Amino acid sequence: MSMLTLMVFAVAALGVLMGVVIFRRSSGGRESASSFTGAVIAALAIGVALAGELLVLGSGSWPFMSMGASTGLEMVSWLFGIPGEWQFVAPLILGFVGLTPLLAPDARGVRSGGATVARRTILSFVPRGWAVLCGVLALVAVGLTLVGGGMSSPDEDGRFTMWAQDVGMSEVGTLVYGWAYSWPSLIALGVLVGASAIALAIIAHPPLDAEEQEDQARRRSRSRAVAATASGGLFFHIGAVLIFFAYTASLKAGVFVDDDVVPVFPPFAAAAPFFLILGVAAIVSGFAVWTTLLLAHARDVTRAHQRVAARAH
Repeated sequence: MSMLTLMVFAVAALGVLMGVVIFRRSSGGRESASSFTGAVIAALAIGVALAGELLVLGSGSWPFMSMGASTGLEMVSWLFGIPGEWQFVAPLILGFVGLTPLLAPDARGVRSGGATVARRTILSFVPRGWAVLCGVLALVAVGLTLVGGGMSSPDEDGRFTMWAQDVGMSEVGTLVYGWAYSWPSLIALGVLVGASAIALAIIAHPPLDAEEQEDQARRRSRSRAVAATASGGLFFHIGAVLIFFAYTASLKAGVFVDDDVVPVFPPFAAAAPFFLILGVAAIVSGFAVWTTLLLAHARDVTRAHQRVAARAH
């Protein structure tokens, strides 16, 4: 088994374990957010997103290659030929996949209008912590794009993929998260954020049900799922970018000066371990968030099935 295989499964297993622990500690007393069919579809969507992210990480992607492994999993070797920017865009696309079921209105609908008339916004039912986390992650993703793009220089094909350093008689450089890699991610980020806003609007807009407290609990749960789904995709994306920054910072080159070889390091080389740790932590967090969501949807499926069975009797 290759080192890459061990790293991919170790990171995924740690994230899944954390997700299980978080779910067990926080699941008590929460309302089911979906009908039986809706919960099944939502669980399948998050399951597909989790499996897709595992494939992306196991495909020999740059983030894990930069950790010292040069080969990927044979079962996904067909992914090796996909352009590098795929590794950064894929988590955001998979986040959109997981979000898709939540773009549909509540299958149970509104049985009768509630008496409460109050102005509602897309953030009315989102827990503050999740709203802040999702906003911060989106800003971090944009910030990393601007930093990487600003550092980048054109390669021999004119694509902004390189970081270069003038060392006097010559120039050394390596790949960086430049504009050529980041602009597809910016588009995918806009799609994910836009879809999240639409989903939250769909949840918040309809009038409250006559059973107001239950309706608000359902909306809070669905809104939490929207924010968590988007946050998971952002965690994976940011993790990949940070680990790629670690790869750039770990450049080691030598320049001949007379008969000696002078080592050359990027000015931010000392930050390489920091980028690496943060990147791995972000990926682990992504697995934890989406695992918690998957378990929550599975719980909703069970509860919805039990309600249907109870009505049948």
